[in-house]
Amino acid sequence: MIKKFVLAFITPVTMFAAGDNIVLERNPDGTLKRFTKKEFMEKPKDYRRAYAQEVIMMQTGGIITKKDSGKGTFLFVNGSKHVTIEAIKTAISPIRKFTKINVEIKEGRNVTPLNAKKEIENSGANACIFLVESNELPRLLLAPEEGWGMVNVSALNTDSPSKDKLALRVRKEIVRAFTFVCGSVNDIRNGITMRPVASLADIDSIPGDRFAPSNMKAMEEQLQLLGIRPIITATYRKACVEGWAPPPTNAIQKAIWDKVHAAPKNPMKIEFDPKKGR
Repeated sequence: MIKKFVLAFITPVTMFAAGDNIVLERNPDGTLKRFTKKEFMEKPKDYRRAYAQEVIMMQTGGIITKKDSGKGTFLFVNGSKHVTIEAIKTAISPIRKFTKINVEIKEGRNVTPLNAKKEIENSGANACIFLVESNELPRLLLAPEEGWGMVNVSALNTDSPSKDKLALRVRKEIVRAFTFVCGSVNDIRNGITMRPVASLADIDSIPGDRFAPSNMKAMEEQLQLLGIRPIITATYRKACVEGWAPPPTNAIQKAIWDKVHAAPKNPMKIEFDPKKGR
């Protein structure tokens, strides 16, 4: 019973870091105290997370991040007075979750295509989506080889849409610009943000702003060319099996390390067959 309900909490909290003020109840022998499901659910949320994190540590050695993963940054620069940082956060939240890359947002000035590359260099980022306002530029401008794209908010605002309608258009175009710059293409599946569009009406016909690229492999390769690597995390046990775990830092990890790297108890024996020669 306890095993069943504890495991249910492991997946959502793997990246949780418990505070020093959370003291877990333990038995005299040092093991975690067990609870019924009702008792466990009555505990504060932070306590339940810390408890689950401890279970993960005991079973798997904890969650670690692979060395040299997570390099590079994809930056979103807001140069539009009609868009808030919160709106951009909403648009890129699934992007960050899906791609597992470092994504940052900042307020900026109204960039032009002629100085976009210089702006990226000055920012220290590897790639960038600029939100701009211009009466001359199209809705989207893309330069995948240079790692940038532009969403022209003014071109999305020509028919004076409601605030919510404009915000949705901007979110869709942010997703589309990011996907194009990262090397993916249009998709004809229904309900996909990357459907082919030629007008504001086409953009409005897309039911949502869901990030669902059709060619993630192409995006991964393009991001690598831009110097951006996804953040790779795994349990210590899995990292040991895959061969990239660092040396253990505690007794639990050492036991896992020793078990994974131990020589087999019954190694395979291959008898020499003189008929087959050497």
